[in-house]
Order: sequence, then structure tokens, then C-alpha cells
Amino acid sequence: MVPLPPVEASPNGRLDRRRRIGGLAAYRDEVALLAREAARREGWSWRGPVRLSMVWGIRGGRAHDGRYRPADVDNAVAAAKPLIDGLRLAGVIADDRWELLELGQVRAERGGGPWVRVVLEVAGHEEAPG
Repeated sequence: MVPLPPVEASPNGRLDRRRRIGGLAAYRDEVALLAREAARREGWSWRGPVRLSMVWGIRGGRAHDGRYRPADVDNAVAAAKPLIDGLRLAGVIADDRWELLELGQVRAERGGGPWVRVVLEVAGHEEAPG
């Protein structure tokens, strides 16, 4: 689990560019540190394709703790970019290119949080029909 991203991750936010970039970089680095520790603890060393699922614990709706609680799935996926970059920076995922990363489930758990539960699974990319 990692903390919810900062409000700077909101795809609908209207923040100063420097503040936005600084907040996202700090979150990416925080995720990288936590992911590196979790990978070491769990023995995760897979370097091939992975499926990334996320459960967003968004208890409390809008809060004034500086953390972003997305209202819907597409905003959660957009806000997850620095989270994914942190996983890559930590070496937990090989890369975020199409052939190495696929998105699994993205859902909210309104009774939990504030956090994002990240689930990584070994993935095989099937060819699209047709």
C-alpha cells in the first residue's frame, strides 16, 4: 500500500506548474521508496510483463489533508501516473511500455484508506482478436 497521491495529481487541477511538478516528483519518490522496501520484503524480482491493479481507499470523500481522492475511474488512472513512475524507478516493474505493463482492475473502497493498494501479477499479453 502507498498513500493517496497529492492533490497535484488531479487531472482536473488548476495549480501552478512548479507546485504541480514538485508535488508529483515527491510522490513518485515516496512510492519508489515504499515499493523498493515491499519488493525486498515480498521477494518480488520479476522483470517481465505485469498486470497492475489498484484499489483506492478513499474514505472520507474530499479531505483537507493534501491527498487526492478521485471521483471516478478515469481520474484515478490519470492520477496514478506518478505512482507507476515510482514503481518503475524502484525497479519493481521493468517499464511502463505497452508490452510490459497492462492495467488490471481499478476500483474504489469507500470504507478504507486513505491509501492505494497496488497489486502486481505476472502477465501474458494475448493478441487482440481480429
